[in-house]
Amino acid sequence: AMTSADYDSIDRLVGLSKDSWVFDEDREAEIQFIAVDERGEPVDDTNVAVRIEQLVTRAARVKGAGNAYITHFNESWVQTARCSGRPKKAPLPCKFTPGEPGRYRVVASLIDTKKRAHTTTLWVWVVGKGQVVWRQAAGHGMEMIPEKAVYEIGDTARFLIKNPFPGAGALITLERYGVIKQWQTTLEGGTPVVEFPVEEAFLPGVYLSVIVFSPRVEKPPASNSEGGGQIDLGKPAFRIGYAEVPVIDPYKQIEVTATTDRDVYKPGEMVRVGLKAAQKHAERKKEPIEYAVVVLDEAVFDLIAGGKNYFDPYKGFYSLDGLDVDNYSLLTRIVGRQNFEKKGASSGGDGGSGLTLRTIFKYVGYWNPSLKADDRGRR
Repeated sequence: AMTSADYDSIDRLVGLSKDSWVFDEDREAEIQFIAVDERGEPVDDTNVAVRIEQLVTRAARVKGAGNAYITHFNESWVQTARCSGRPKKAPLPCKFTPGEPGRYRVVASLIDTKKRAHTTTLWVWVVGKGQVVWRQAAGHGMEMIPEKAVYEIGDTARFLIKNPFPGAGALITLERYGVIKQWQTTLEGGTPVVEFPVEEAFLPGVYLSVIVFSPRVEKPPASNSEGGGQIDLGKPAFRIGYAEVPVIDPYKQIEVTATTDRDVYKPGEMVRVGLKAAQKHAERKKEPIEYAVVVLDEAVFDLIAGGKNYFDPYKGFYSLDGLDVDNYSLLTRIVGRQNFEKKGASSGGDGGSGLTLRTIFKYVGYWNPSLKADDRGRR
């Protein structure tokens, strides 16, 4: 047998909260902090220190092997503001004005009654017209931050775009079984926010696609004295980001409650179950409800993939399938983006997934090493 219990190793904890998804550049922002005991009750005997830090990212193009330029990133946290105080059993405000857009973190710390430290971190996004250097992974991907994990019909969906090309044009599409909607816009600054209303047709969800295009920023080089092909750092570029937008409809959901007259039963005893079902919205027209009751052993239930979701008809009917739209850009075929090798260089094997011409000719009887080259060519 085994049992477990949660416990706290300290008797004072600090909490942080914010009332906005994102903050604006050059506008006062507010974070609230409070101190509580191990039972979650507010206390007034503990000092709290809060510091606000900004993530500063620097990037440099470094030449690597084969005349390829690789972007190296250097990140550091820089303190921009700090607060302190002793909450009187109520949250205290910590106000600061972010001077630049980007990613911030709020770090609150305290010392409990036995000189033990506790720290809490809250992540914050700041938007504005200023430029931000984002750490980009290799490839053409772009990260997007949603305001909420799930949306309801009638909501306004908002996504923060980590835009690597401020002022560039963007193609935005909503996709599911094809393209539902599409529009073009200009993404100003490094932290633009894309928003759109959630319609009934989006149920049970859609995919948001944002493609950002950067035109040529300088003339291509006339020649390359180092050899190995031209080095063109100003060629056109693009980034693409995908995000899932789950949509739920409370009007299609029914709350079901099952209760038993006892907590524990023995083999052979009668089990009495009380069932109650009601529509989530009382203003809807009342419709008859039919129950489907399934009784199974708990051990079998633990082996079912999905657990309780397996028996949830809403999640069964209203689930978002995989992405079904492909994207292709001619920019991937620009000379300088493809990996060209020297003439005669081996391109490597295919891992056994295909056949060489020599093997094919051997199988069909056209390959005979004893023949001369001219005879083999004619055959």
